[in-house]
Amino acid sequence: PLKRSSELFELRYGKALVESNRRPGRVPVFGTNGQTGTHDEPLFTGPGVVVGRKGAGHLGVHWSNQDYWVIDTAYSLVPSAEIDLKFAYYLVKFVGLNHLKHGTSNPSLTRDAFGAQYFPVPPIEEQRGIAATFSAIDEKIRSNDRLVDLGPRLARAMVDSALDGGQDVPVSHLASFINGGAYTKGATGTGRMVLRIAELNSGPGKSTVYNDIEVPESKTARPGDILMSWSGSLGVYRWFRSEAIINQHIFKVLPTGYPPWLVFDRLSAVMPAFQGV
Repeated sequence: PLKRSSELFELRYGKALVESNRRPGRVPVFGTNGQTGTHDEPLFTGPGVVVGRKGAGHLGVHWSNQDYWVIDTAYSLVPSAEIDLKFAYYLVKFVGLNHLKHGTSNPSLTRDAFGAQYFPVPPIEEQRGIAATFSAIDEKIRSNDRLVDLGPRLARAMVDSALDGGQDVPVSHLASFINGGAYTKGATGTGRMVLRIAELNSGPGKSTVYNDIEVPESKTARPGDILMSWSGSLGVYRWFRSEAIINQHIFKVLPTGYPPWLVFDRLSAVMPAFQGV
């Protein structure tokens, strides 16, 4: 059954905590966009749910496993006895809050607007089962993220150890670097994604350009290809999305006599020097 939010939840205001008043500690401090640092004393007892209150961007919903502080751009969400706390977190997160914001210059979520929202409320045991399932998925995502972070670092350590005392070669000997083209102007709006630095960093979004134009193989990105941004935010990437058109300011990296994984690793290792330049 659907129930009105005002029957299910209470939103408690956060309290301002300017940087100069924060003291070293391990208590997480939350705002609209998530954790913004730490403090030495909590405002609320954990575990708890934080709901964004102010901001032109996305109003986040965040979980804290421990006692926490909420600043004045967010609320602490307190469910009634018939709502499991972890289920409340997922429920509000998936329904979203942005459609409830009011105002233009600094849109905000009022307690009245939130209270008028309706939510589906299954029996408490079903809530706990749903929350446990999503918690397991979240933990799997966190585990995968750790693997994604640790894998390249482990490979780097092994390669560095294996190459200790080896011969230095210039980057130009590792691969050919083919610049993309100016493919956003006059784009048709359909077809393949035109791959810019924004798409390398964050994937496709509202500003992503699509084009039906035919381009050479050397300016086409396919899953597994090595790409390097050489303007703005310099970086090296392994492309993993669907086939795309490479725009200017991005090199397609074509290894010359070395395995792709080694070229990717060595470019990643030297990237801080390029960024320093």
